[in-house]
Amino acid sequence: MIGKAVQCRLEGLEPVTIADEQTHWRWFLEEDLTLKGLRRRAPRLAEAVDAALRRPDRRRAGG
Repeated sequence: MIGKAVQCRLEGLEPVTIADEQTHWRWFLEEDLTLKGLRRRAPRLAEAVDAALRRPDRRRAGG
């Protein structure tokens, strides 16, 4: 369930965020690159992932 929730959050990333870092993004999604590795190899993309994971859950926003 956690993996599915994370995947849903990451689907909302803007394509422009990952445009220059498609290879790292694919490695991350395929579990060949950890978030720590992503931070080292593609810091801008890692920041976008961190922001997406920090967003409030829309299901809980309405109460």
